[in-house]
Amino acid sequence: EGRRNLVSKMFKLGSGVPSHAKSFKEFDAFLKLETEQNGPWDIVVDGANVGFCNQSWEGGELNMLQVQAMTQHIVEQGHKVLVVLHQKHLDKALTSNQTDIRDACGWLKPYLYVPLRGTNDDWYWLYAAALMDAMAVTNDQCRDHNFQMLSPKNFLRWKERHQVFYQFVGRNRATPKLLPPSKYSTCIQRAEDDSAWYFPCIDSTRWLCAYSRPDSAAGRKRAREEDQGEGEGEGEGEQ
Repeated sequence: EGRRNLVSKMFKLGSGVPSHAKSFKEFDAFLKLETEQNGPWDIVVDGANVGFCNQSWEGGELNMLQVQAMTQHIVEQGHKVLVVLHQKHLDKALTSNQTDIRDACGWLKPYLYVPLRGTNDDWYWLYAAALMDAMAVTNDQCRDHNFQMLSPKNFLRWKERHQVFYQFVGRNRATPKLLPPSKYSTCIQRAEDDSAWYFPCIDSTRWLCAYSRPDSAAGRKRAREEDQGEGEGEGEGEQ
């Protein structure tokens, strides 16, 4: 229910500007037809974000070779990938005087969807990932989109479970490394038997575990299990 509402809201926002409505509706039709005929994509790449990674230096510009490297890395893992890249970035790369950059554009062509000039490409990759329940490869914190959402809780929950951060590592920082989301939602959680509460630590993958009071039924059960575990460990250590 939450994802359906999120997809509906994204569609309204993506097609809300009259001059962009036709383009976004064509994108929606493309996604649904392709999914019906060939199955859904399971990973969507924010091409501009990947291309501009590590380019915050004077004269830095979108690196099409990074977009190719990331896409190839994902394809080699057996995923069906869609790369959203704005028309202005592709046009510039296609007219580059560097052969490898023009070749990268040709290699990427089967995976690309190119929103028209003047449109906000962020809504395209966000909508595609949400519609198909796919993972989204981007380091974008999406703060602008969060504020525009009528249901920020749904968006943050979706983002936590579907956003894949990344790095470029190794020699010349040319090798993509994906950082998938945690298997567990980073919110306070309770054990199924009510014996403990789990608290995520800020800026860490560690968790703080708080056990129930020892005089509670759950606490006594937990204590018995731990006592048995310690007893078994001592027995195994005897010579």
